[in-house]
Amino acid sequence: MASKSHKAMPDTVWMARLRSFAATGSWPADQGNRPAPRQKKWYELYQRIEKCPMMQHGQKSLFGGVRRCLCGFHIQKVGLTVGLLYSTNITSKGD
Repeated sequence: MASKSHKAMPDTVWMARLRSFAATGSWPADQGNRPAPRQKKWYELYQRIEKCPMMQHGQKSLFGGVRRCLCGFHIQKVGLTVGLLYSTNITSKGD
């Protein structure tokens, strides 16, 4: 029986790498290879981040709407959202 030549990376290391990828938009060369398809759990998360609308350049969607994160790795600006909801409530109650 052959033994493995290396140990699997802990989940915490993979999550840190995926968060960094989501934040910067690129996979740093010093962090090694991207997850391979055989590493199903990490590969699926990587693909979800890569396909997320937040990874696209620009601030708005095609029709001028704000893009929303679909992968769960992008930090939403809560203060802005709360401010928009509050101002929408004030203007809608005045009608």
